[in-house]
Amino acid sequence: MKKIGKRALCAYILLAVFSVGLIFFYFRFCVGGGSWALSPYNQHIYSQGNLKNTGTITDRNGVNLAVTQDGKRTYYSDKSVRKSLLHIIGDNSGNFGGSIQTAYADTLAGYSLFNGIETLKEWNKVPTLQLTVDINLQKAAAQSFGSKSGAVICYNYNTGEILCSLSAPNYDPQNKPGDLSDKKYEGIYVNRAFSGLYAPGSTFKIITAACALENLEGIESEEFECNGKYQIPNGGVITCTGKHGKIDLKTGFSVSCNVVFAQIAVRLGAEKINQTAQKFGFNDIHTIEKLTYSGGYYKTEYKDITDLAWSGIGQSTVLASPINMMLCSSAVAGGGKLKPPAIIKNVYSPFGIPTKINVGIKNGVIEQEIARKLNEMMQMAAVHTFGKTITDKYSLRCKTGTAEVEEGSPHAWLTAFCDDAAHPYAFCIMVEHGGSAASSTHGIATALLKQLYK
Repeated sequence: MKKIGKRALCAYILLAVFSVGLIFFYFRFCVGGGSWALSPYNQHIYSQGNLKNTGTITDRNGVNLAVTQDGKRTYYSDKSVRKSLLHIIGDNSGNFGGSIQTAYADTLAGYSLFNGIETLKEWNKVPTLQLTVDINLQKAAAQSFGSKSGAVICYNYNTGEILCSLSAPNYDPQNKPGDLSDKKYEGIYVNRAFSGLYAPGSTFKIITAACALENLEGIESEEFECNGKYQIPNGGVITCTGKHGKIDLKTGFSVSCNVVFAQIAVRLGAEKINQTAQKFGFNDIHTIEKLTYSGGYYKTEYKDITDLAWSGIGQSTVLASPINMMLCSSAVAGGGKLKPPAIIKNVYSPFGIPTKINVGIKNGVIEQEIARKLNEMMQMAAVHTFGKTITDKYSLRCKTGTAEVEEGSPHAWLTAFCDDAAHPYAFCIMVEHGGSAASSTHGIATALLKQLYK
């Protein structure tokens, strides 16, 4: 009996191991079946290393952005738009890992969990991916941005749909350059709008101001003295772009006074600023369906009090991505709540049946009252930067930032939104070595606003 019992135990153990292995296999199959189906060994779906037929990619209005005809992948007719969409759509090389054509390769190939790629093989039908981007807004961004390096990104803060995303430098996916080692293509495979990390400069004052309103009682009624610099007790000197005299927090925000925000940062401390920064998405990697973006970086502590002061101004070791600075404005626009971004509007099966449902829920970032006060500050900043005519016309709220870098001219930033129920848009512009933020971003911002309000 003992021998039978041992054999039975061994059988149960083997059955358990088999069951676990089977569950693991089916899990891997469900998660990674698409990549298995697209293995290079499946030569019947490839021609010269590329899929013989790949699904169509359109903009939000159904305009074709990428199609396959006679085994050849072709892109939108306007060269400047093709280039501007390179990092979102990708090219035929597959080197843009964060692009639609790479991340959604299995979907575009018509892969199904139940019948693999038989639809493509038997019926020669492929699906359509409808993006949230608007080709007209993309064109306006591309033309106004010109040959600069940096990023432009815009989305609807009520629906979360990304309407425009441009990263530069880029190239024409229809005619890939033979040599990408030229300095002008440096960092070509990085989507600067999603993953580019830069010192945010004074745009970070949105976070510092939010932290001050949360933690420093009576901060709004305090007065600060700005004579062009601030000598930190037992520390270094913080310089300002002007001599603003006696000003309060709201005015200090609108004129972007470094003296005000350096003093506030020292009083708050790194831990409190970091807690607020994390609410705004810093220190994390976020997902947009199958794509990812960086939320930026803020240190949890600063041993040097001067570095702490500079961190409140968006300098020192602080880093941010253009998409996350856009979302910081969006949280203010949304009354303290943030709608997660989306890039896929719909997925149509090979037989034209829609298969995607957008169900993103708004996340709470800051209290509604704090968002209201930041809204007022950003309105004052917009008047200071763009003038009352443009601010009133587009219900514009914004914050600029001129971020000092080790070499070359400063990076130029603008994060903004329209406080308009009929036009719920937020956007961010970042021009590498653009110098003055107000002058470098003004033309791009007005081009976007004109197209958004058409």
